[in-house]
Amino acid sequence: MVSAKTVDIGRYVTVATPLGEIFAIDSAEVRLPLTEKDLARIDLIKHSGNAELPAVTLNATVASQPVQWSAKVVRSEGVVDQLNRSQYLVAQINDPYGVVGSATDNGSPLLMGTFVRAEIVGKTINNVYAVPRHALMEGNKVALVDSQKRLRLTSVESSHGDDQFYYVNAGLVDGAEIIVSAMGAAIEGMLVRPVGSAN
Repeated sequence: MVSAKTVDIGRYVTVATPLGEIFAIDSAEVRLPLTEKDLARIDLIKHSGNAELPAVTLNATVASQPVQWSAKVVRSEGVVDQLNRSQYLVAQINDPYGVVGSATDNGSPLLMGTFVRAEIVGKTINNVYAVPRHALMEGNKVALVDSQKRLRLTSVESSHGDDQFYYVNAGLVDGAEIIVSAMGAAIEGMLVRPVGSAN
């Protein structure tokens, strides 16, 4: 595809005169800036021919509609950016303009220059509890309901978090009831009434 032209009809050109700029549309690449914490949550690329590379979903809004494209990580740039200390992985999407087939699950092309949000398949984490972000209180504590329907503040440890949850790997046991509703002041031992309780 021609992205820019620098000559027009009737102009004389010589050897090495730039005629314009073009780019390939058989595939497109997206640079993904990742922090050290991000990289710790995914399997790093191994330099072997049969390494399984992580899948990527690219999300954007096109004409006020959410659109997504399937891509995969093809390489790491292998350097740390001196300005933001990020490392860049490169994701590739085949046929972004849909010339050969459908570029996306919903047929919308990925136009060059589009800003996208990437979701990378990460490592599986075992033995953690997903706690809503608003339920984790100051000091890494959660409010639990004990067997006498009283509030108990418990310290927990979180391995990491995302936009919706903190993933707690210590401090909780199976079957614990966590208070997730808003509270004015959480006082140890105060009587609470869980939703759905007959009393």
